[in-house]
Amino acid sequence: MPWDQATGKRRETTINERVRIIELRTTGMSFRRIGAETGISRTQVAEIYRCWMLAILLT
Repeated sequence: MPWDQATGKRRETTINERVRIIELRTTGMSFRRIGAETGISRTQVAEIYRCWMLAILLT
């Protein structure tokens, strides 16, 4: 989860952030690089992408 700059607390990723992660990953960018570019941890980036892939497979 990314950090909220105003409060210093963790916050949920927005839909726009999730879409951006999926777009970057489908272009071949690594989880680590996506995390560095978006400010979201590598593990959270991987989890968002994994959940999206599962949703695609189950539909």
